[in-house]
Amino acid sequence: MKRFTRWAIPVLLAVSALPAETVREPVFVSFSAKDGNRIFVRDLKREEVTVLVDDQPVELRFFSYQDVRTAIAFVIENSPRTAFYRKSLPQFGRINTLDRIRYRLIDDFLEPLAQNAQLLIADFHQDLEIRQDFTDDLYALRSALDRLEPNLGILDRDRIPVGRMLARSVSLLQERPERRKALVFFTTTIDTDSVNDLEEYREMLRFADVDVFVVSFAVRQASGQGYSHAERVNRFYFSRLTEETSGQLYLSGEFVYLDELMDDLRARLTHTYTVGFYVEPKRHRDVHSLEVRLSRPKCEVRHRKTIYY
Repeated sequence: MKRFTRWAIPVLLAVSALPAETVREPVFVSFSAKDGNRIFVRDLKREEVTVLVDDQPVELRFFSYQDVRTAIAFVIENSPRTAFYRKSLPQFGRINTLDRIRYRLIDDFLEPLAQNAQLLIADFHQDLEIRQDFTDDLYALRSALDRLEPNLGILDRDRIPVGRMLARSVSLLQERPERRKALVFFTTTIDTDSVNDLEEYREMLRFADVDVFVVSFAVRQASGQGYSHAERVNRFYFSRLTEETSGQLYLSGEFVYLDELMDDLRARLTHTYTVGFYVEPKRHRDVHSLEVRLSRPKCEVRHRKTIYY
């Protein structure tokens, strides 16, 4: 890729050292599952899960539900697109998207997730700024969100470097030692410049052991006249990115579905399984197909489709 190296993102999926006498590498993969009633499965047993690499089953050496070392980064767009007013005034119908996000995080996300994870709070405009580095300290996390103020700087609303900020967020997580890593990325729409770099960002995520969840405050059906090219391809773009991981795109332009989507996001972050297995390293590292199957009927499994070793 012509600019992939500039992000300096490590591409190894190994997260812990192996004994010196073996050359095999450990790989950890997370997935979530819903049953036929669209309810998250919470009682899977190891024997119900089969993992195939390059269509061949592998022996599971690690299986866990919620007791997994986890790192989650919450990265929020803070720009005139998400902060229309200097201060939200709900009594007058003035509510910044930025405030909708941070209040939901404070009320519903931090406490259940911090029990098993290290959390990071950051926002971006033209650059990425960490407001609270990885911690499980609820007071520090809430304080960081409370102090987050709208960035009302004047700029071209269509030139916010969304793709570059997402790549930098992934890079922060890649440096973490946890076995499970997730990025929750809040934005309006993809920017015009990043549209042309879709394949670069897809390849980046294919190599990274980070699950990416995108909450996009864009029009759900941006077709016809009156919409920019970035708005028209926004759903396709982020869907293609998140499908490289075990994450998902949540699209809520009109806020009608925001509560429902945020509830699903919280549940998916909370009710996730992680499996671990060994792979034989190749002379030349490559992308390998991955499939997670459940013996339980009528379950929809969400997982990354490839691993790299």
